[in-house]
Amino acid sequence: ASISKLMTYLLLAEADRDGVIRFSGQVPISENAAALSEGQDAMVHLKAGTTVPAQELLTAMLLASSNESALAMAEYAAGSEGAFVEQMNRRAAELGMESAHFYNPHGLPVYLPYATAAKVQNRMSAADLFLLCRTILAEFPGITRLTRERFAHMPTLQYTTANSNALVFNLSGCTGLKTGSTNKAGSCLAATLPVTVNGETHTVVAIVLGSETAYARNQAAEILLRYGREILQERGFWAPEPTEESEG
Repeated sequence: ASISKLMTYLLLAEADRDGVIRFSGQVPISENAAALSEGQDAMVHLKAGTTVPAQELLTAMLLASSNESALAMAEYAAGSEGAFVEQMNRRAAELGMESAHFYNPHGLPVYLPYATAAKVQNRMSAADLFLLCRTILAEFPGITRLTRERFAHMPTLQYTTANSNALVFNLSGCTGLKTGSTNKAGSCLAATLPVTVNGETHTVVAIVLGSETAYARNQAAEILLRYGREILQERGFWAPEPTEESEG
């Protein structure tokens, strides 16, 4: 679902780093992005032929989970949605994300002209998603300056949003990272919590997929983050609990 936007962000951040695009720049809005902003899942209104600051689109994409913003940024970076999706799948393979496959940059279920009547959806396993989160946090830790914010205002878009991740409100120190939800995927969350031990800061990452409700998703993620923090604080490092097999 919308956790797909983390892969979108990774490619966008790499493009900004490499000078292909600029996060400080203006993004032209296409007819396709404008049309998506008129759909039932739309968050912000985009008008074709106008430009919007990239930072506002990134904020809407990560905090409000704006699908139209993700599409506009993808087109900005690669020229077309199709070209960007090819980059997503190629980068996933490079990272070793064995089960990941993307059909679009935002995570909405879509019909394909060559498929049956059933919709197709982006997919990642929990292990794949962890690899993605680890890569983003290692290469572009600045993402959390945005994803930890509780509220944001985008003046050009004339839009104010609350963070879709309830843990930034309910768990002190939580820095993100991204929510997602569709009927097939269930309620999903990649959540992050920095923990400082012996002068070093480690980030605990909790991945929860397929929950029946957002409440259950948030509760499970919070339990995992608190557990990870306790283990780090008690031991000073992370290691799995020994098993009978490993002890023998």
